Amino acid sequence: MKKYIAIILGVGLLHRVLFLGMRQLWTDELLQARMIKNASLTEILSRLRGGMDLASPLDFFVQKGVTTLLGDSTWALRLHAMLFGTLSIWIFYRLARFLFGDRVALYSATLFAFFPLGYRYSLEARPYALLMFLSLLSYDLLLRQLYGKDRSWKGWLPIAVVSTLLLYTSFLGGLILLSQFVGLALSVLWKPRSEASGAGNEVRKRALESTPVDKSQVLAYSLTAFIALGLFYPWIRYEWAKPGLSPASEITDPTLILRLIKGLGDNSYPVAGLLLIGAITGVLALLRHHRHNCLMWLVAWFLIPIPALLVAEIWAGYFFAIRHILHATPPLLLFAGYGLSHVGDGFRILPNLRNQFSTAAIAYALLLVLISIWIGQLRARSEPADWLGAAAFLRDAVRAGDAVSVPGVGPLLEYYYPGLQVFRVDDLDPGPGSLATEGIKRRIVVCYDLVWPDPCVAFRSPALKDSAWSRDQIKGFTVFSRVK
Repeated sequence: MKKYIAIILGVGLLHRVLFLGMRQLWTDELLQARMIKNASLTEILSRLRGGMDLASPLDFFVQKGVTTLLGDSTWALRLHAMLFGTLSIWIFYRLARFLFGDRVALYSATLFAFFPLGYRYSLEARPYALLMFLSLLSYDLLLRQLYGKDRSWKGWLPIAVVSTLLLYTSFLGGLILLSQFVGLALSVLWKPRSEASGAGNEVRKRALESTPVDKSQVLAYSLTAFIALGLFYPWIRYEWAKPGLSPASEITDPTLILRLIKGLGDNSYPVAGLLLIGAITGVLALLRHHRHNCLMWLVAWFLIPIPALLVAEIWAGYFFAIRHILHATPPLLLFAGYGLSHVGDGFRILPNLRNQFSTAAIAYALLLVLISIWIGQLRARSEPADWLGAAAFLRDAVRAGDAVSVPGVGPLLEYYYPGLQVFRVDDLDPGPGSLATEGIKRRIVVCYDLVWPDPCVAFRSPALKDSAWSRDQIKGFTVFSRVK
């Protein structure tokens, strides 16, 4: 069995290495890269406090350590995310094996290794790969503590450590703690049928159906979560001493549910449809096999964070992005792995296992993997905005006597062109503006076209109508220039 998971890990790693540095850093990656560039740990904390929206610092520190050793090239900035993304496959396999056994674990891990949304964020220089890794590790440790053979109090110590690291990776880690508390409380309040049946010998009387939990474990988990929150409190106090929330980009949107569904497939309805079909199959299989306790845990993991997040973001006026619920997506793959691996036995593979994979299961896996690889290579070649090109254009164009305005994104362009800082001014007058100043011979205004609200909104429309302004288009940017 070890050789099969080793193959899956190797293929998952290779799939990530191939596309690690193909794309340039995009806007959000540049925001994080700028935070750690030429900064001590204390300076990173200060920059986070004043320049990011409620960001937790752990991933920034990890990335800083990697780039200190390897430099700040694109692949080095993403390396830690790739490693955590690959390690997540291993932890996912461990968790699936504990819940369902070898056969389902191998099948589910194959699906997870190519899961487009998880794959995407394992190649981004941001905290989401680390958050996914710690979320999986947290659930693996917790379920083994509750339902494993060794249930001594010492098992709660690593859970407390991982819970603390979750919070220091992202405020979203609090949603994992919430879903775990709900799952544990339900497992105590609702006593499902104690026997698992069906699907031959593979569905045995497993721990989640045969090992009872009681109120003392709810108290133990509550104490563990309280310790984690207490250790996290210094950062909450520091961050909220000067909160820097962005303007709201959406409040409510009737299409939000459709966006959420499409986002589960990494903006692909076919992938989202495959995932939902697999998940529904898994839910039905768990019900048929009387795996109610396991079903309850996985449903709590997936469903509890989503409404809690949406309510919080609507209340705060903050925007929703599918990455905010990435940590809640593993149950979809666990459901799909369980359901599809128990659909028939017409096609045999891995003959040493008791029950064989069906033709339908193999076809489903191949289809999902092939579509995922196709999406991955498309994304690897997609450049929403050409930051490198814009920086190179300015480097070649700007000279003494120029005044350059870069509303909203100046520090990001300076990441690639540090010399820009010398020429920067805050001048968005659509008329001559600072050209009236002695020594200024030309004005350049760089408008980033892919941000909302648009910081160029008051300048852009009048400048487009004024023939005194010439324009150059670079992917994602409009560069206006005007001479005296």
